[in-house]
Amino acid sequence: MRGTLFGDQISGHQDALVYNGVYEIANAPIRPLPDQYRRDPTELPYTMGFGRQTFIHPLSAPGSCLPEYLCVSQVPKTANSYDIFDVIGTLLYVEPVAREVTSKQGRKNTVREIMITDHGTEQPIVVSAWNELSGNECEQLASLVTSLPVVGFTGLRVSTYRGFSLTGTMSTLIDANPIGPKVDNLKEWVGRSKELLTDLQTRINKVRDPNMPIPIVNLNNLKNKKAKNTLQDERYKLNVTIPAPDFKKINAYLGCSHCGKRTDYAAGESFTCENCTKDGVLSEPRITFNCVVSDGTDQLEITAFTADTTILFQMSASDIFHLQHSLIMRPPRKRIKELSGSTGPYTIRAKVIEKTNVHSEPDGQGLELQIITFQDEEGTKMRTFLHEHELEFFQGVIQDNLEYDISNAKLKLDVDATSENPDGQIYDIFFNIDTIVKPVSGEEAPKALNFVLIGSIPRKVALEDRYDVLGVVIYVDRCCQTTANIERTADACEVMIVDHRSVNSQVDDNIHFYKHKLYHKKTFKSQFIAFARMFGISP
Repeated sequence: MRGTLFGDQISGHQDALVYNGVYEIANAPIRPLPDQYRRDPTELPYTMGFGRQTFIHPLSAPGSCLPEYLCVSQVPKTANSYDIFDVIGTLLYVEPVAREVTSKQGRKNTVREIMITDHGTEQPIVVSAWNELSGNECEQLASLVTSLPVVGFTGLRVSTYRGFSLTGTMSTLIDANPIGPKVDNLKEWVGRSKELLTDLQTRINKVRDPNMPIPIVNLNNLKNKKAKNTLQDERYKLNVTIPAPDFKKINAYLGCSHCGKRTDYAAGESFTCENCTKDGVLSEPRITFNCVVSDGTDQLEITAFTADTTILFQMSASDIFHLQHSLIMRPPRKRIKELSGSTGPYTIRAKVIEKTNVHSEPDGQGLELQIITFQDEEGTKMRTFLHEHELEFFQGVIQDNLEYDISNAKLKLDVDATSENPDGQIYDIFFNIDTIVKPVSGEEAPKALNFVLIGSIPRKVALEDRYDVLGVVIYVDRCCQTTANIERTADACEVMIVDHRSVNSQVDDNIHFYKHKLYHKKTFKSQFIAFARMFGISP
């Protein structure tokens, strides 16, 4: 059970309550303790207070309350996060300056890392000293570090952040002069191992020095690194190539902008992340890429994450996301019942079975809303509601009685409509800027295209003339901005295509160029750029 001291009680009970002491306590008020304040699930859900009538009687003999120190090697690697340990070790390193760290709750804390070792471990262990301990106590240790002293820490917890380490708690105390049989044995070992410990201390200082260059090694040397000849914080550079990149191993998904956890929210939508508990994060494209790298000495399988993939492919995460979900990796088809939340990297194949128009005027004028009902091969239905600002975009794209492959759309079960429908479940599907609606191959196209070659376009045309042009893409400009005739700035992407009048012509005069600018269509812009870069089409 937890006890709590407030204000002046802290100094008043400082000498009355000693770490590891045994006491008989009477007349102490007991109150319920909310679950969020319980750090250990084995604790009772109560807290003990200390009032004026509280009586504290020590049962331990004076001077007998010594910490039950463990050596570094005796701390179990499988300990729970709420287990606490008293640890001794030989001091090797103290971080020169305390760092400021912001917690998930927004509180600012200071921390300094300390490294200790003993005779039973091959790896020094990091101890994190927080807030008050990162001040004077750490300064005292820093003044003693060159003499390799044996120091003690009480109330440490196990942490798995950046490997196995120990972190301080509210119960942690630092003792620069611990006593006990284990301390005497460790001091004896330090006296016999001065040279070994001095070399280890020198290596730690080099690894921890931010001004030291990161060494370059080959894969063969890297694989020969073992715990006995490598420090936990060592970093290396590799000069490698990816001999056979497999683009099917690109995993592009929508995730939290803060922690990267996968989410079902649409791209650009703001939400509260359940994983990192941060409020106001955005759903944005995140990328992982698994590949095998080689440098001639060996091979290694690695995983590149979002920041590294943008460097590898020279593309933004958004472009890679559009590339995977539209051009290169054809997403597998799924039935509606197999999906929940977002269609993600999957495609729904469904047929338009009904279109209902809702007009704003009684006489049938002013189309305000269109309800389109789809049905898949199992008879499961889903509906989308196209409002006034969406009707123009999808007009002519979705036709009656045609089948479509739909991807990157959010899906949600309509509980009310399902309860009123005896034929089965009904889902609502929500289109967004990343949604792709494509007629099934082999079906009649929504609009008959009359393709012409570039050379067939008259040199004098009227502004209202329109042409469906066929050609080979040879140039894609980066995203740029242009000013339209209506004096407003719009996003544009310039694509250059070519064709030839005759297959036997080899003179330059018979090559014709045509520039096409895509306005506003963010999805098209990203796809064209991604297509050009991935397939080696260079400006």
